[in-house]
Amino acid sequence: MPLHPAVGRLIPAGGMKAALESILLGLLILVALLVPFPAPWAEPVRNRVLEEVLVAETPDAWEVHVGLSFPARYERHFPLHEGTELRVTMQPLAVSELDAPELADRESVRPSGAAAMGLLEVTWEGDADDGPYVTFLFAHPVSFWVRQGKDFRSLVVTVAKTAAQGGEDTEPGPSPAADAAAGTP
Repeated sequence: MPLHPAVGRLIPAGGMKAALESILLGLLILVALLVPFPAPWAEPVRNRVLEEVLVAETPDAWEVHVGLSFPARYERHFPLHEGTELRVTMQPLAVSELDAPELADRESVRPSGAAAMGLLEVTWEGDADDGPYVTFLFAHPVSFWVRQGKDFRSLVVTVAKTAAQGGEDTEPGPSPAADAAAGTP
């Protein structure tokens, strides 16, 4: 019986071929694991900034919940209480290198169930010079309040119903969050 040089032990005559096949198979597996996968198999985790835009109706208002694919802080909005266009400035908090290019894009959503309140579209404007913004476009002037979502991955815009829409025809005023911060009921 010949002595196998790789393992230093005796191998039966027919086993030399089997040993070489095992070594070759092991090398092929090692090479397969070290070769990177083609680009189509390594797609990014997210390809959207606006993960969801949901509209919920209450007796006196509609709430528009905008879910983002990353944590962000609501900074400010304009105009303050009423208009046909609302621009909300957002500050991204923690974004991976993989998702960072998505923030510079522009993305629009036409939420279902928003026609009754006059909401035409919600747009992420990551390409704005002084942004990024979330912009809400309405078909007619509306009164609104803006607040940060509880999870820092969402934004909530409350739109008051008019008397014709079944709500109290309220004048725009400070947001409920601003009232709470100021200590007023």
